[in-house]
Amino acid sequence: MADARVARTKIIANIQGVSSKEKGVGIPDFIANGSRIIYDGWLKADPESNGEEVTLPRCAKGEKLDCNP
Repeated sequence: MADARVARTKIIANIQGVSSKEKGVGIPDFIANGSRIIYDGWLKADPESNGEEVTLPRCAKGEKLDCNP
């Protein structure tokens, strides 16, 4: 079976354009590290082999994220 292709990714989000780097702001940036599955390959046959890896959604730089379920 073909190898799975996985892209490591990092999402950094801030609240309404406010960055934690600005002085006096008490809201830190939200950072999530994980991966995105490009091609599932052998993961389709054995999804548990991905372990505790966090799968993040695809998003673009500057995209607004919806925090409501």
